[in-house]
Amino acid sequence: MERPISFFAMLFLLFFVALGFIFVVFDLRGIAFVFGLGLLLGFMFMLTFAMFFVYSDKHSSWAIIGAVLILLLFNVFVIFLLTRRLGISYILTSLFAVAGLVIPLVNVAAMLPSKEAVEPTEDEVYYYPYISKTEQKQKLGEAV
Repeated sequence: MERPISFFAMLFLLFFVALGFIFVVFDLRGIAFVFGLGLLLGFMFMLTFAMFFVYSDKHSSWAIIGAVLILLLFNVFVIFLLTRRLGISYILTSLFAVAGLVIPLVNVAAMLPSKEAVEPTEDEVYYYPYISKTEQKQKLGEAV
């Protein structure tokens, strides 16, 4: 099976995003740690299934990955605001997540249909290819 380079690049970036977010979450204390760990597991679960769908060539999977990365960036920002600590793990997680957002955006933009593909051509075969519009008008005139 042939996989595009964006699949392997996304795997590489998601590895470092997940690793950095693990360090961000394990820097928390108390109930914030438990909540952050739940979010970490949820994000990893959703990213795993989204990458499975990318592997299966499902078109909506890139949008799911982009949405999860945006939520992850928002979560890192909220954790930074609550803890008032900015470490290398926060910075690297944010950088890799922003770099990871580029790949889904490019893939979603590449999948958008062009206007030329939407316009019908004369070579298209319709369900009733032998019925012309004049025959339909004649049949309607006879029925009245």
